[in-house]
Amino acid sequence: ARVARIERLRFADDVPMALETSSLPENILHQPEQVSTSLYQVLRSLGRAPSRAIQRVTAVNLTTKEAGMEETYSNGAAYADLDRDGRLDLIVNNINQKASILRNVSPGSKHWIGVDLKSDRATMGSKVSVYAEGSVLQKSQANARGFQSSSTPIVHFGLGDKTKIDSIVVEWVGRSPKVYKNLNADQYHIIQEKEGANAKATLPQAVAMADLEVSLFNYQHTENTYFDYENEGLMPERLSIEGPAVVYEDFNSDGLKDLYIGGGKNQIPGYYLQQTDGSWKYQEVKAFINDAIHEDVDAAAIDFDKDGDLDLYVMSGGNDNPEGDIQMLDRLYLSNGKGDFIRFQAGLPNSNSGSISVADFNNDGYPDMYLGSRSIPKGYGLSPYSALLKNTQEFNFELIERKRLGMVTDSEFADLNGDGWLDLIVVGDWMPVTVWMNQGDGTFKDETTSLGLDKTEGFWNCITTTDLDGDGQLDLLVGNAGLNMKWQASEQRPITLFLDDYDENQQVDPIIFYWMQDRQVPFASKDKITGQLPGLKKTFTNYKSFTQAKDIAGLTGKKDVLETKQVRELRSMAYLNKGVAGFVGVPLPDIAQRSSIQDIAVDPESPGQIW
Repeated sequence: ARVARIERLRFADDVPMALETSSLPENILHQPEQVSTSLYQVLRSLGRAPSRAIQRVTAVNLTTKEAGMEETYSNGAAYADLDRDGRLDLIVNNINQKASILRNVSPGSKHWIGVDLKSDRATMGSKVSVYAEGSVLQKSQANARGFQSSSTPIVHFGLGDKTKIDSIVVEWVGRSPKVYKNLNADQYHIIQEKEGANAKATLPQAVAMADLEVSLFNYQHTENTYFDYENEGLMPERLSIEGPAVVYEDFNSDGLKDLYIGGGKNQIPGYYLQQTDGSWKYQEVKAFINDAIHEDVDAAAIDFDKDGDLDLYVMSGGNDNPEGDIQMLDRLYLSNGKGDFIRFQAGLPNSNSGSISVADFNNDGYPDMYLGSRSIPKGYGLSPYSALLKNTQEFNFELIERKRLGMVTDSEFADLNGDGWLDLIVVGDWMPVTVWMNQGDGTFKDETTSLGLDKTEGFWNCITTTDLDGDGQLDLLVGNAGLNMKWQASEQRPITLFLDDYDENQQVDPIIFYWMQDRQVPFASKDKITGQLPGLKKTFTNYKSFTQAKDIAGLTGKKDVLETKQVRELRSMAYLNKGVAGFVGVPLPDIAQRSSIQDIAVDPESPGQIW
């Protein structure tokens, strides 16, 4: 049998390894661009996706047995340097078969070091930092690697071309960090906790941090128990646990900023007055206690009555009550300037709110508001109404614009074009970074497309503005879902949401398709989809037939749907303001893509400091 032996390949995370297999089709020897796709059947049990950067493929004539491999059904893998040559080998768990051992035979031209931690107590979870020729490599000791799989506890580092180890610092679990020196590369080292020196005096200057004082704050946010998926089985995330709201402003006019922390449903908000010694004093407010039934999802300070002290607007939300329910009603609290509040009775929005921004956008000296809505409960994916409100200077607001922008998560007023009028930036799920430009006459115009932002649909969580490149124009910093997730998206391969009432039961059904290899597949499993749409059980009588559904028409039989939305960008981004040329997107560093970014703070005194 003519087979291919893959002697060395590189994974998507850029870590090389070797693999020998006899299960590849012969035609890939003549079509190397298909190697990555063909390897999926062999590698999917390893839990890692290969890139297309195959380094060497050679053809040999071997039988399957001679190649040392056989087809297996695998459910877990672990790694260890079994032959102690500095290259990690793989051990694959197979169901009803012997385990497979994949020896790493990649060329040994690069350098490495292995660390075996020893202590009089458990070491698992200890953090190891290797300082080598100006670089810092960090890993935590962990051996859990999937179902019934345990990898070697030895912490292994690839050093590339570096040959000199300056020092190794171990942050032992529950104990002080220790530093270790005089360790050679290309060796395994047993490191005893008791033999290390105090690391505080010897930490390299390159990783020295600014002095920070961290203390526990006596408040804990509590969410009510509600399982979104029981009512909306096809939604990809829970929308009932997105609080709490936080406002940091001077509410009692003593020159010290105070803290309001919105409560979950049936939780009294935390309201704390800052003391002259830096401590915090809890302040009981009757109006807050009476309104504990509401869930506070966002809030902002606003001098609504123009009396010189800050009032408080609190947005209600949650996914467990319908739009229009009294528990979804926003609230406005008027301050007496001494730290106490009373509720101002007014007809305010009552939806699942998402974001509030307060600013004087018409330059009349009175604060105006943008109120962005998050979602329609029991209707994931549909866009609720958001509102732009102008202060009438008569203890009221006038509706300027009411529009279904999207599932709004954050917003900010900022003068993007330097004309002296505040513009509005809005972000959210399944929507682009949206910019409304202030026309200077009390109206706004959507300039998202003209600014080059129309194809930036993402799962955006937050937006802030700052001048990143020092050109005098405000740029955008936007937090997204990040790249550490099942989905991947691009302009050519977007994630697509198809919205319709497929079973005609008066409830929208959100069906998501995403790209896997060279085709689109449903995000929800057969069981999930047929649980929401029981009629499809007759169409898909088994799992194999379900795998043939390549688009929404093939899945539901319906080609034209109520609404379609897409996500093309999952990276957290900086959009640089180029004036009339619009915005140019620059991804944030790789470390910022490892998880979702929920909020961004820029130090006003040092704009280069971003948290």
